[in-house]
Amino acid sequence: MAYKIIACEVMKSELLAVKAGTDVDFVFVEMGLHLHPARLHEELQKIIDDSSGYERVVLAFGLCGGAAHNLRAPGCTLTIPKI
Repeated sequence: MAYKIIACEVMKSELLAVKAGTDVDFVFVEMGLHLHPARLHEELQKIIDDSSGYERVVLAFGLCGGAAHNLRAPGCTLTIPKI
């Protein structure tokens, strides 16, 4: 069961320190994209689209100005915490 976690680079050291198991891959998004929700949305969708073979993709950051709205992940489960 392979998971991909997409997170802001601000949380990189914390997430890598608690990495559980070998079936978890991380992608860290540039912090500056939070200032541009439309560009952040495009980047997130591109990362998700490039995530074939994963059972679940998790967004590990807040909703960030609506950037997560209408993201789609055909072929896997997309988890977006409501924080």
